[in-house]
Amino acid sequence: MIKKNPENFSAEERFLKADEIFREKMQEIANIQIINREDFLSSEAYSEQVASIFTYIDSRAFLSGYQKIQSIGRKKARIIMQELGLKGMFRFDFNFEKKLVQGNKWNGEVSALAEMKVFIIGANGKESRPITYTSLSPEKIEISGKNYDQQALVDLFPALIENLISKFIMDYFLE
Repeated sequence: MIKKNPENFSAEERFLKADEIFREKMQEIANIQIINREDFLSSEAYSEQVASIFTYIDSRAFLSGYQKIQSIGRKKARIIMQELGLKGMFRFDFNFEKKLVQGNKWNGEVSALAEMKVFIIGANGKESRPITYTSLSPEKIEISGKNYDQQALVDLFPALIENLISKFIMDYFLE
């Protein structure tokens, strides 16, 4: 039996957790209601999106149900917002990795590193430059003989995701 690496096989769970945290924190911190993911995905304007041929060679993972598109474009963004009665939209790119914080890859320590890029799409459909946040877990996982507890590393990501999203909401909506 081949052992599955939880770092690779839990990406979808991390994306879903980020989606859940974003909805909760927007309501809790900024008192802003986010529409249901299903309503967005089933909107006529969004479902008509077509992925570029270059998207299929992209190694990035997308949350289930979403089209593999990098950017919606101004016109389509305006149509989607009009159809759904939205004032704006957000697009998130996440990068999750392990970071060697002490020693070497044979014997040392790693921490979880999460990077979040937020793209804000305004009422005019224009997408902003990304606002980037990074967070490194204070907890460290020991490496011994090039081995470490991969699940323990993966378990550090939800707290980092929550920190990143909370920081963005407080910076953007409470300043």
